Amino acid sequence: MLESPAQVQVVDSHDGAVLASATLSARSIISIDSAAGIRASGQQLSPGPIAGQHVYQIFVITGTENEYRTGLVQPAGGTGAK
Repeated sequence: MLESPAQVQVVDSHDGAVLASATLSARSIISIDSAAGIRASGQQLSPGPIAGQHVYQIFVITGTENEYRTGLVQPAGGTGAK
């Protein structure tokens, strides 16, 4: 489910082929089914059948910058043994 409007691409990781591309609204649900194909909120993006043994990647492009942080958290001193 998309949290905000976005451009979405569904790619077959087996060969890198883009199977579907669409601009979708917030709260759209994307589904990939080997028999039914690729759908988003009731809209057919790519008809089935598609290979059931492949792995599919969903890329979501929102136009905003992605951020992540990493860090190490240590317990505060004062109560441990010396």
